[in-house]
Formats: sequence, structure tokens, C-alpha cells
Amino acid sequence: MSIIALQLLVLALLQTTILPALALAAIDLCVVWLVVFAVRKKLSTSIAVAACLALSMETYGAAPLGSYFAAYWLIILSVHALRHLVVWKLNAPWLAAFAAAVGVVILTETLMIDFSYVDLDSYLLQSVWRIAVTCVAGIILLKISKLIRKQRRAIGGSASGFVA
Repeated sequence: MSIIALQLLVLALLQTTILPALALAAIDLCVVWLVVFAVRKKLSTSIAVAACLALSMETYGAAPLGSYFAAYWLIILSVHALRHLVVWKLNAPWLAAFAAAVGVVILTETLMIDFSYVDLDSYLLQSVWRIAVTCVAGIILLKISKLIRKQRRAIGGSASGFVA
């Protein structure tokens, strides 16, 4: 579990400090990692990790308490309910899972916006951009993870890959 805690810490650090500084705030690595984690781990572990990740995101952002908890809870339960029905070796299920998960987070954030001060067209464009960029980043991270696992197997080491 200590590897998971370290991954959570690094992920929260990347999401809240480094990516926004590089103007890459549209990439939601937390959601990508959460979906991959939910597919590969059991429900109780996934819920605990989602709660820790939601807590770290809520302490950074200005969202009301519970908004990330609700979104991440819905993501974890949905992925766990569907994970045995989907062939995860293909890219399409991953893209759909990433897009749906980011969509849940965006919808949760949208519930707290006063649209009288927001340009709706630009907000919708930013939301679509965020979904697309996160899906591409998720697929790239999965490909990198597969390459790392292949190299570890060839060397004879552990093949844990993207998530411990």
C-alpha cells in the first residue's frame, strides 16, 4: 500500500502544481489513474484510494466539500460494475471509460457554476478539449505502461506497470 500512497502523492503534486504551471491543466491525470486503478484492483481498495485522491483534490481546489468525493465515488462504482463486461485489451473501452469519467467530473464541477458570468460557448469548448486531451493522455500512459511491463518481463523483474 505504500507504493500506492507514493503514487497518490506524486499524482496530486503533478495535477495541482506542475501541469497548471506548464499550461497543461486540461489533462486530468487523477481521473485517468483512478479509472486504471478501478479496472485493476478490488472495490474496497479502489474506494479507499478514491477517497484519498478526492481529499487531496478538494484541499487544493475551491470546489465545495464533497464534490470530488461524489464524482470519484460514481466513477469507481461504474467502472467496477462494468469492468468484467468489457475487453480491456482494446483502446476503445479505455477511451470510453476515460471520457465518461472526465465527463462525470466536469458535470460535478458544472453544478457549482453560476452561468450568468460564464461564456457558455467557451466553457463547452474547454470541456470538450479537456475530455479529448485527457483521453489521449490516458492512452499514451497505457502504452507506456505496456512497454514498461514488457521490459520488466524480459528482464525477469516484476510486471506491475502503471499501477502497483
